[in-house]
Order: sequence, then structure tokens, then C-alpha cells
Amino acid sequence: MLKIYLNAQQFTTDQVDMSTNVRHNHSSFELQYFWEGDDVIETGNSVIPVSQHSLFLISPGEYHYQSMNEKMTRKYCIRFDYMIIDDSVNILQVPWCTEVIKVLSESPYLFIENCTCLCEYFNRMREEITRKELLYTERIKNILSDFFIEMFRFINSEFCEHSPYEQNAEREDLVLDLFFEETYWIHSLTAEDMAKHICISVRHLNRLLKKHFNLTYRQKLTTTRIEVAKGLLKDTERSMEEIADKTGFSSVEYFYKCFKQSIGVPPGEYRKLSKTHKP
Repeated sequence: MLKIYLNAQQFTTDQVDMSTNVRHNHSSFELQYFWEGDDVIETGNSVIPVSQHSLFLISPGEYHYQSMNEKMTRKYCIRFDYMIIDDSVNILQVPWCTEVIKVLSESPYLFIENCTCLCEYFNRMREEITRKELLYTERIKNILSDFFIEMFRFINSEFCEHSPYEQNAEREDLVLDLFFEETYWIHSLTAEDMAKHICISVRHLNRLLKKHFNLTYRQKLTTTRIEVAKGLLKDTERSMEEIADKTGFSSVEYFYKCFKQSIGVPPGEYRKLSKTHKP
């Protein structure tokens, strides 16, 4: 399921400028479609020239900014998140889904040129928002659905590898990662829960974890929780108690213990060091 954030103001007039030259990031994916002008986007260590009909997709947490030339660049922006909501579906049986999610989760950004056919979807949304006829919001949802299908097809054709020899191993790897990433915060999460969710035995689950990560179930879960905690320590001012609870640790004392064992310093010291070296 996609959760989409759409700023209707960008469709109301040709003069609305959605650009910013302030270095920033977002908690969700940001999709930018440039429909007029040329410019440059800087993200991480990359400098990407963008032109008319370019599609730029930025991952959550990735800092970026647009240089903004003298000539105004016009673009549409959509922010979105994805979530897996049907526990009865084994996503190993949905190849396109696992491949697209793998690309989205592993890439700091995606850049595709000459996406001319996507322009029509924004034009249709612009028309609906301008006229505001009966049930126009429902029509916009339908347009967005078609738009994302087309965009995922672009991603699938441009970035997804389709090696018959590696697909099964990659999907196993991905489905394990997705489970931990989606459920790490549950305090009572067990190996039995995970095995049941992906329709395998606990014994086979342990073999997969050993094969792909060389970790036990508990080690992989703790590693995932620590990585999330590192991000919260660096990018928020949440208390240690709140971070411990949000990341699934049973107590703040246990959080301290696991964090220091994994990172080598207590979480409070890690926060101070990360802020000292933050650009």
C-alpha cells in the first residue's frame, strides 16, 4: 500500500515554485518530476544535471538540494511511503514487488531521463484540482494509481536485474530484511512469528539467516534495532527511554547494554559524537 502526500498548491498556478536551495531531507520518498527548465541537484557526493521530463526519486533521509538557476525550474513533487499490509501473502511469490522494493531500499536516489509519458498524469491531476468537479478527489486517486504503475514499470525496466540464477537468493535476502525492517519495534517478536509470516519452518529460517547474514535470529533483530536507534540518536532529540521503546528493546538498561556492545560507546556518547561530526 502506498501512502501519498500531494501538495495541491503546486497545481493551482504556473508561478508556484516548489524548489529550494536549502540542504534538507525527508522521512519519506520524494519524487520530483521536472516539466520545464534545466538545473542541477546535489545529493550525497553526486551532482546530477536535470532537464525537462526528468524523474528524480530521493530516498528517505537522503540530504539534497537544488542549485536553482536564474531561469526558474518548474517541477511537480510527490512524497510517498510504502507498507506491506497483507500478512497472508508470501512476497517471495510476487517477483516484481520484491525487485522494485529492493531498488528503492538500496538506492539513495534514482534518476531517469525522458519520462515524457508521465507528464500527462500531472496534467490530468492539474485539471481535476483546478475544476474541482464532483468526486474529483476520487479521480485524482485513480490518476495517482495509474501514475505509480507507470513509474514502477520505469524502475523495473531501468534498474531491476532479472538474473534467473540469483533471483531466488535475492528474494530470500530481501524478504528477511523487509520483515525485520517492518516489525523490529515489536517487543515480543519471535523467530516463530517470522517463520509463520513467510511460510517456512523455524529451522529453515535459521539456515537462511546463517546463509545470508551469518547471524542468528536474535543477532539480526538486535542489529536492525541498533541501526534504527543510531538514526534516532543522530537526527532527533528523543529521550533514551523513548528511543529504547520505539526500537523494541524491553528496557532502557537493555538498550544501553546492547548498544555499547555493538557500537563500542554508550548511546549518549554516540549522540554527542554524531552531532559533532554532522555537516
